[in-house]
Amino acid sequence: MIRLVLTFAAVTMVAGCAAERVGPTTSAATGSSGHAALASAQVVCHDMFPKKRVLGWMPATVGALRAYHFGGPVGRYPLRSAFAGVAATRPGAWCVVGEGAQSDSMWGVVPGDRPARAITVTGPGEGTFRGELPGPLQPP
Repeated sequence: MIRLVLTFAAVTMVAGCAAERVGPTTSAATGSSGHAALASAQVVCHDMFPKKRVLGWMPATVGALRAYHFGGPVGRYPLRSAFAGVAATRPGAWCVVGEGAQSDSMWGVVPGDRPARAITVTGPGEGTFRGELPGPLQPP
């Protein structure tokens, strides 16, 4: 029994180390674990915007991309009709790319489809690297 537990622990550690790659990743970095999803979102963003400064990323589904809203009292849903014909459960990503010294654009991205811009935010603090996003950008 102890040998079985130790073998399971060793296999789990090796698998965990393989998922925790440092440095460039490839488009094959997909999966259901949190780290694989984050790596995949990062890769998707860099693949989709190879000539832009990718400042942030976050995994999402097409449904979450479409549900994004801001403003009020009447909210704006910029991606409500984006990715026509694509299932709401299909994986995608939020990508923040630099547009200037103090300007960022947030895009909804689904591999194999055209990206859709959700919002551009300009002001102090924009244009800085964010890495993994805790949630989609909201205007001030």
